[in-house]
Amino acid sequence: MKKLDVKKIKLPLTKKKYKKLRDAIRTRQVKWMDMSTDLMYAYQDFWRFQRYKELNNE
Repeated sequence: MKKLDVKKIKLPLTKKKYKKLRDAIRTRQVKWMDMSTDLMYAYQDFWRFQRYKELNNE
């Protein structure tokens, strides 16, 4: 598997970037410790926003 380079990911996160990052974290290509603080917070905020959005749709 090709490793995702987290240094090339630019903020803000889009859905496409978020999905790539999420898949890389799940497959253990990327570790939390490798991510910058800004990228971690952006990922968590996007995740919370998506969760909140899904709760409202149900």
